[in-house]
This record gives sequence, structure tokens and C-alpha cells, in this order.
Amino acid sequence: MPDYDPDRDLAIVSSMVPELERYLLSDELYWPIGGPSLPGGGEYPRLTFGGLFLALNRLGAVPANLSPEQSASLARFKELLETTRSKWVAVADRKLAREIKSRLDLWSAYLQECSENRASCADHYPQQIQYQVMLELLFSELSRISPASPYLNQLAMADRRLRAYFSKGEFVWDPALQASFPPDTFWFLYGSI
Repeated sequence: MPDYDPDRDLAIVSSMVPELERYLLSDELYWPIGGPSLPGGGEYPRLTFGGLFLALNRLGAVPANLSPEQSASLARFKELLETTRSKWVAVADRKLAREIKSRLDLWSAYLQECSENRASCADHYPQQIQYQVMLELLFSELSRISPASPYLNQLAMADRRLRAYFSKGEFVWDPALQASFPPDTFWFLYGSI
């Protein structure tokens, strides 16, 4: 992963959070958002809880890198996120569960590719691992609302599969992000396949 740019994640959060209620009330799992382009270039990702939680966690790793205005803006967006989620708890829970299934399917497909072409799989690991990160973040949010998820067995199976290929090593993303992704929970970010 290239050097981390908090401006990108701030732009993502500031585009996603105001759309959250419309997203929750829609049937869409991947809600289009955006503006002209992200800071540094590229298109805005579609709104999902996984993408939003990932951006928020990355921002949480670099609070000293944010200006007072950026910190205040981020705090407002976090408050709006929690207000919206608390207003639509059951709807948000269903959306979280749907996204978990979708992310598990994507992650499982990638791991299947790894069994067929490990070299290609290793080249794409730093980008593809975001699915596993999002799954961890989604499960942690879902567990606050639901007692258990039917997808825990599928995640455990994917973890076993990944461990068969995994070698411990350095943090795969920008080291500035390590504070938000401790190795006891996010072990898969500390190495490669």
C-alpha cells in the first residue's frame, strides 16, 4: 500500500456518512457516492459499512496528522453515523449481515484463486486483504447488535485456509496505520502469502 493519505479517507467519510440513511432505506448493498475525484485521484468507492469502518479505522491511526478542523469534522461525522445507526438499528443490522455475506464470498473466491495460482495471489495480497479487514470490522459491529452470526463458521474456514499459505512478517500497509490494526486481531496484516 502506498503512503497513507488521511485526506482521502476524510473525503470518503464525508461523502458516505450523509448518505447513510438513504443507503439503509434502499435495497442497494453498494451505494454510489462521490464527487469529482478523490484527493490524489481515483473514484470514490461505493458506500458500504465495511468501506466506512475501514476509512474510520485508518483515520483513527493518525489523529496527530489531522488539523483541528479535520478532527472536528470527523467527530461530527462519527456522531451522525451513530445517530443514524441508532435510529435504524434493525435495518443497519440486516445491511451489515448482507455485507458480511458478500465480503465472505469475495474473500473466499480470492483464497480459492490462491490455491490455484499462489504467485498471482501473493502479488495482490496487500490490496485483497482489505476484504478480511472489513470482515473483522463488520463482525465486531454486528456483535454489538446481534448475539451471533451464521457466517462465523465460514469466516473460521477462510482463516484456516489463509493460515495454510500465510507467513508472518512486516505490516503490509503503511506503518502509520498499525495503531488501528493490532496484530492480535488483525494478524493477517502482519505477513504475506
